[in-house]
Amino acid sequence: MADIPQTEENLSQTETESSKSSTVKGSFASDVLKIGVGATFAQGLLVLIAPVLSRLYAPEAFGLAALFISISNVIAVIACLRYDLSIMLPEKDEEAANLLAASIALGVIVSALTFLVFFLSRAGIAQLLNFPDIFPYLLLVPLSVFLFGAVRALNYWNSRTKQYSRVSVARVFNSISTAGIQLGGGFSGYTRGGSLILAFILGWGASAVFLGLCIWRENSQLFLSSVRWRKMWAGLVRYRKFPLVSSWSGLFNSISLQTPVLLLAVFFSPVQVGFYALGHRVLRMPMDLVGAAIAQVFYQRASEAHHQGNLAAVVDNVFRQLILIGMFPLLLLTIIGEELFVVVFGANWAEAGIYMQILAIWTFFAFISNPISTLVNTLEKQEIALIFNVILVVSRVTSLIIGGIAGNVYLALGLFSASGVLSWMWFSLWLVNKAGVPFFRIFSTFAYFLVLCAPFLASIAFSKYYLQLGSLELLGLSGIAALIFYAIVLMRDRKLLMALLSPLQRYCLKIKFQ
Repeated sequence: MADIPQTEENLSQTETESSKSSTVKGSFASDVLKIGVGATFAQGLLVLIAPVLSRLYAPEAFGLAALFISISNVIAVIACLRYDLSIMLPEKDEEAANLLAASIALGVIVSALTFLVFFLSRAGIAQLLNFPDIFPYLLLVPLSVFLFGAVRALNYWNSRTKQYSRVSVARVFNSISTAGIQLGGGFSGYTRGGSLILAFILGWGASAVFLGLCIWRENSQLFLSSVRWRKMWAGLVRYRKFPLVSSWSGLFNSISLQTPVLLLAVFFSPVQVGFYALGHRVLRMPMDLVGAAIAQVFYQRASEAHHQGNLAAVVDNVFRQLILIGMFPLLLLTIIGEELFVVVFGANWAEAGIYMQILAIWTFFAFISNPISTLVNTLEKQEIALIFNVILVVSRVTSLIIGGIAGNVYLALGLFSASGVLSWMWFSLWLVNKAGVPFFRIFSTFAYFLVLCAPFLASIAFSKYYLQLGSLELLGLSGIAALIFYAIVLMRDRKLLMALLSPLQRYCLKIKFQ
C-alpha cells in the first residue's frame, strides 16, 4: 500500500494504547490485509489448478461456462435492486438490518421472476446466442442470481460491522468448493461445461451459507428485535435512488462487462469464447485478489471520511495505492501475455494470451476504477454513473459489432479495450477530482509511477522483440524486473513500507499484551 490513510492508528503512542485501539479499529492496510489473505488463498488456488483445468477441459467447455456466468452476472447485479449498497450508509444498525432483510427479500423476488422468464423463453435465448448447448443450463441461472445477490448483501453487512476476516473465510470456502468440483468432474471424465457451471453455483452457495450462519449467530437478536415490514418499507423509500438510478447504472455496467462473451458467441465460435474466458479470467485475478478487497474497505472508509470532512486524503491515498499495485504487472502483460499462456496453460492456449495482451491496459483502468467507483454512492452521484454506463454500453457494443461484422476477433477486442480505457479513465479521474483531489496531483501520481515502470518495461520489450528470448527466459527476466521494481518503490517510499509493516506490528503488540 502506498500511503497510510489518516485513519491509521499512531504506533508511536504508548504500547498499551496501541494494543487497546487496535482491537477497536483496524487500519486501512490491516483491514485490506484481512480480506486479502482469503483472496490470496482463493485466487492462488485457482491459479494453481488453472493449468490442470486447461488440460482437462476444452476451450468449448470454458466458453459454455463463461456464457452461463455472463448471463447470470448481468441479472445478478440487480438481484437486490442495488439496495445492498445502501447497507453501509445508515448511522443506526437497526436501519441497516432492515435494509439487509429487504435486500434478501428482493433477491428472492427477482430470482423467481427470472425463473419464470427463462422457463418460458430459454429455447429462444439459446437460439439468439447461437449457443444451443446452453439450453439445459438456463434454468439454473435464477439460483446463481439469488446466491450472488445474497453474498453481496451479506458482505456489505460484514463491511459495515468490520468483520473482514469473515469475508476472507467465505472466499476460501468459495474457492475450495469451486476448485474441488472442477477437478473432480474433470478427472472423473465429466469434462463438459456443465461441471464448471455446477462448480460456480456451489461455490457461491458455500459462501452464502457460511456468511448467513455467522451473521445470524452474532446478530440474531438485533434482527429479531429490529426487522419489521414497516421499517423495511421505510428503508426502501429512503434509499429509493438505488433502484431508480443505481440499478440501471449497475445493469448497464454489467452488460458492458459481459458483452464480449455474449457477442463473441453470436459472431464467432465457442472456441473464441473459451479463449476470451480464460484470458479474461487470468486478467481479472488482480482485481479479484486485491482490487475487490480494497474496494470493500474503501467504501466503508470513504463513507466515514465523508462525514468527517477528510474524504480527499483517503481517496488520494487509495488512488495512489491502486496505481502502484496495478500499473507494472498489467502493463507487463501487454508484452508477455502470449508467452505466459504458452508456458502455463500449453501451446493450445496461445491465442488466449494474445487476447490478454489486447485487454491488459483496459484491465488496469478497470482495476483502478472498481474501488473508486464506490464514490458515486458516497457522493450521491448516481445519475452521473447512469449516464456514464449508458455511454460505456453503447461504445462497447458498437466496437464488438464492428469487429464481428468484419469477422476479425482482434479488431473486436481491440476496439472494446480502447473504449473501456477512455471511458474508465475519464470516470475514475472525474470521481477522484470530485472527492477533492486536484487534477495536478492525479496526473503527477500517474506520471511518477509510469516513469518508474518505463525502463523495466522497455528492457523486457527489447529482450522479446530484438533479442528474441524464449518464453521461459522472458518470463524469468520479467519476474526479476518485477522484484527490482517493487524493491525500488519500497526504498523510495517509507510510508508504503510502514503501511505494509503496520499490520504485522499491530499483531505483535496484540500478542505481547495478551
